[in-house]
Amino acid sequence: MRHWVAMVLGRSAPGTHGQRRYVRIIQATLVAGLGKGLGLFVGIISVPLTIGYLGTERYGLWVTISTLLIWFQLTDIGLGNGLTNLLAEAYGADRPAQAQRDTATAFWMLCGVAALVAAGALLVGARVDWAGLFQVRSAEARAELGPALAVALGLTCLGLPLQVVERVYSAYQEGAVANLWSALGNLASLAALVLVTGTAGGLVALVAAMSGATLAVKVISALWLFTRHKPWLAPLPARFDPGRLRRLSVIGSEFFVLQLAAMVLFQTDSLLIAYVLGPQQVTEYNLVYRLFSFVLLAQGLLLAPLWPAYGEAAARGDWPWIRRAFARSMAVNWALFGGAAIVLALVGQPVITAWTGGLVMVDQGLITLMMVWTLVNIWGGLLGTLLNGLQIVRPQAILALVMAALNIALSLLWVRELGVYGVVLATIVAYGATNAWIAPILGYLGLRRLET
Repeated sequence: MRHWVAMVLGRSAPGTHGQRRYVRIIQATLVAGLGKGLGLFVGIISVPLTIGYLGTERYGLWVTISTLLIWFQLTDIGLGNGLTNLLAEAYGADRPAQAQRDTATAFWMLCGVAALVAAGALLVGARVDWAGLFQVRSAEARAELGPALAVALGLTCLGLPLQVVERVYSAYQEGAVANLWSALGNLASLAALVLVTGTAGGLVALVAAMSGATLAVKVISALWLFTRHKPWLAPLPARFDPGRLRRLSVIGSEFFVLQLAAMVLFQTDSLLIAYVLGPQQVTEYNLVYRLFSFVLLAQGLLLAPLWPAYGEAAARGDWPWIRRAFARSMAVNWALFGGAAIVLALVGQPVITAWTGGLVMVDQGLITLMMVWTLVNIWGGLLGTLLNGLQIVRPQAILALVMAALNIALSLLWVRELGVYGVVLATIVAYGATNAWIAPILGYLGLRRLET
């Protein structure tokens, strides 16, 4: 035990590649716990601050805009996730020149994508009646929605190429460094939130302050990474490699399908509820979703460093370590996060009532359904991390398309009859009917094939 403590604290060097992976996973998780704890604090206090600042309808719009921004992450067409796998492979095979070319190629491709997205949004966005689309009623909210969307999209496009920064940290198993920057981002968001809620800027000021603060921290992180920490990986234009672009695009397109399916499962509900039932109904759903998302956020602390660790171990042919790591990860995840989801289902109503200062009451049935979805998602996260690390992506992509189509069909069918319940139930059924039992088979067969 003392030896492991010394390795985690950096006072002793790991003796094997397997020990090094575990040490970096532990370091990343510990630092992430501090950073995400701060993020949890920000998330908790942001609800009463923003509801009190914006009111119920504009708070629902803020949630809807946040959901749209998450959808815009798809515009990276999977290049970020593809870069993670390629850099982890280059790291395991000790090919720094390949890592240089892959990083630069992904960065400049994302710059081009960001420019195209911004131009397309300018052409299309002005022709859409956003207030009518989301059934906005008050004159104040209708006036703010368009400018708030424009600010949010502009800042998102500026930050799109900076996705490569987090991918570099992840691929080189430096999750602790990435999580320190994430903590700084949470601090900046908190400061922005406190400042803006003391003004009369409304929805536009809130979006500009919080998104702008996060972007500023990402820019500083990128400058530090490419000028001080790993200057040899700086994405110089001369390192752009059309030959690597093809490999990056193939892997990225498969991840893009996975990202699209994930967006359908996680992010269509708020948009559908806003469109069919109105933004007020989004508030109740979002509060319950955010409560259980803290469990999945905590799970992500353990899973994030495992993905590149699986990839690097596979590049070295260290299959016994992969099997042991997956078994240990499964035991820890179910004990910690499965248990936490069940506890939240028991105390969710009084917690949300206290959280919102009594402004919002939620139904126990919705809380129970969200607990079931959280348990299903814990299972999916474990399997998806393993499959991604082993680059078993294409079968997942095909399965994801089927799952997403089923989820959309069921959501449209049930939302008008069951209300908010319908969209959550549709997600559970779609996932349970497809990925929940097929993904374990993919993992088993994939390991058998790669080991031979």
